[in-house]
Amino acid sequence: MRKLNAPAVDDHQALTLLPKRGKHRLAVAARRADIGLQYREYLQAEGNPWLLPPTKVFDDIKPSLHALYRSPPGPFAYIDVLRHATRGSCPVCGGGAAATLDHHLPKEVFPQFSLYSLNLVPACHRCNHAKGENYQGGVLGQRGVHPYFDDFVGGRALTARFEPPWNAPKVSIIPFNVTGDALLAVQWQIENVILRAGIENTLRGLWGQLVVNPRKSLRLKQGLTDVATVQALFIELAGWAAHMQMSENDWQAVFYHGVANSPGADAYVVSLL
Repeated sequence: MRKLNAPAVDDHQALTLLPKRGKHRLAVAARRADIGLQYREYLQAEGNPWLLPPTKVFDDIKPSLHALYRSPPGPFAYIDVLRHATRGSCPVCGGGAAATLDHHLPKEVFPQFSLYSLNLVPACHRCNHAKGENYQGGVLGQRGVHPYFDDFVGGRALTARFEPPWNAPKVSIIPFNVTGDALLAVQWQIENVILRAGIENTLRGLWGQLVVNPRKSLRLKQGLTDVATVQALFIELAGWAAHMQMSENDWQAVFYHGVANSPGADAYVVSLL
């Protein structure tokens, strides 16, 4: 989960340049003015589904829009570029590397945005599968985080809480430093995407590696065994992971930050040294 720069794509020009041959291209080209209007509404709403109610108006060309997404013609070559151009942790969940594209608003519900660059977000396989066609909660404001528009994911918006028993601690994934609408979005993302993508198992695995050999895991020199030193080291490692994976919400960064801020966790690690 992290902030991305919006794609430098002229989506309206892509619609205009769509070759008028083949049934799918002809079908979409005939509706490009209507689709273009929807693009403008999406941009104005910043992809917020509460401001973009679904419509049946484009159901007749849904198969054609989906076909062009699967096999993009020349003007839509940016689709394959977006799928493979993102480095670092997954912008949607913070886990593995992005190797697929997620339709922020699902193309089955919003077919008019099947080709829209601002609706195409690089994602990892796990969270893309976990999210499916889910995009909005039942309470006003509950929605998916949008990496192109939600500035708050440019910083830490996610952490973990570890609670005893320390040999097999309880792990909770919680929002961090977000309030209001941002808090609702992060909570929705945690419950509907991040947990389903497997973050808890990953963090338990990292804890297991840590407690088996904490000195080696933390690269501690002999004699450095006080709680304050170890806590500071966890914060440093969180920053290192965030730097390497280009996000403070990377799962490894979340792990180290969570351990450093869970009372008693760092003291337990010191007790094992």
